[in-house]
Amino acid sequence: MLFNSQIFLIVFLPVAVLVFAALHRRRDHQMLALLAASLVFYAYWYPPMLGLLAGSIVANWLIAGRIVAAPRGAVFWLSLGVIANLAMLGVFKYADFLVQTAASLTGAEAGLFDLALPLGISFFTFQQIAFLVDLRRGVAERPTLFRYGLFVSFFPQLIAGPIVRWREIGRQFRDGVADAEERWAMVASGLTLLVIGLAKKVLIADEIDPAVNVIFDAAGQGEISTLAAWAGAVGFTLQIYIDFSAYSDMAIGLGRLFGIELPRNFNRPLRSTSIIDFWRRWHITLSEFLRDYLYIPLGGGRAGITRQAMAVIVTMFLGGLWHGAAWTFVGWGCLHGIAIVAAHAGRRIGIRLPALIGWALTLTFVIAAFVLFRAPDFQTAITVWTGMISPVAGGLPSLQPPGWRPLLMDSGFADTMAILGIGLFLALILPAGHDIAPRLTRFRLVWAVGLAVTFCLLVIRLGNQAAYEFIYFQF
Repeated sequence: MLFNSQIFLIVFLPVAVLVFAALHRRRDHQMLALLAASLVFYAYWYPPMLGLLAGSIVANWLIAGRIVAAPRGAVFWLSLGVIANLAMLGVFKYADFLVQTAASLTGAEAGLFDLALPLGISFFTFQQIAFLVDLRRGVAERPTLFRYGLFVSFFPQLIAGPIVRWREIGRQFRDGVADAEERWAMVASGLTLLVIGLAKKVLIADEIDPAVNVIFDAAGQGEISTLAAWAGAVGFTLQIYIDFSAYSDMAIGLGRLFGIELPRNFNRPLRSTSIIDFWRRWHITLSEFLRDYLYIPLGGGRAGITRQAMAVIVTMFLGGLWHGAAWTFVGWGCLHGIAIVAAHAGRRIGIRLPALIGWALTLTFVIAAFVLFRAPDFQTAITVWTGMISPVAGGLPSLQPPGWRPLLMDSGFADTMAILGIGLFLALILPAGHDIAPRLTRFRLVWAVGLAVTFCLLVIRLGNQAAYEFIYFQF
């Protein structure tokens, strides 16, 4: 079930909110209703996969029990839990990738498993690993099974994050929001974030997608113009940022409707003045996970520059691989790893760039690196990069995808260029939705009416086009 689908917005969500509100006198009943709603939400996609999610939840909860009950054997049980989680992720996400890689190296015929990729498996796997590690460290507690199940399966963040830790959300599941005025303020800002995220997804990210697809398809067939290469690279950078930030806005907004405050995942990353700063602002919960559970245990910045460089490269290699079972994702992660190592080295020797130059270099690097993230193979990425750095005459390829209806203008690419301009303004100038939502809700009735009208128009718009999945659903 997609957040940007009519069945979610006008059927599932209203029913879930009404049932939750009707049970306001009993917190346990509210949480049980949320758990049931979350399981229904997940099962809607492909019911058999609900068994995998439920089995993973029960297995990790039982392992958590052994970590608590047997302190002397905690390391063993923690290791078993981490290995089991990574094995499940490896089977479903990376089995075919490993087979294909081995086949390409040996020349043997690849017999693929062709397993369906469970939605959100990367996110709920990392979340459960973090829980087990935090439990062993003494910064998390083992809850009841149904609260743990809700912690893992809470539908606003189940499919694509943010990656949540127990210490951030466990107390909220237990206590809720006692003050009525605070509850209504959370609902108001939650609805605002929901509509802001939906608008960003429907009106900007989805409108950029057809042009980006056409450009990268053309690059896969041969040389493209410099204009097309830059339009594709900038377009995808804006698309993935706005698409994922839209999902995160909607996730946080949905959480607030149920009195749960989820952590923010973005802080205007395209305004970063260094690549280190970028990773503190982009996909914040993933960056913090990689830092706390991989980079720091590998030595982090405590050791010398060589040890730190190795920790960065390994962390970003695995971070790239986490995004997808393809060498292009690994390459993207390694590019960022090399850039972070260079940035750390520059800081160690005292290099400090002016903010404007640092921003321009960082943004250019991020845009260029995202070409590899989007490209289906290295050759396509090289073609786009070549077009970006070597002047190649020509315009933009024709944009007439079946069933696509321009939002602003009759010309497909004129429409897309206008949307790109709006996207740049949104990413570089406007405050983040997380920051402006509380301010907007102060307008009370005027804002409520405007919000309702906008929501209705967006739902109508959804009925006239195919619903685009969020990009991070595939991870």
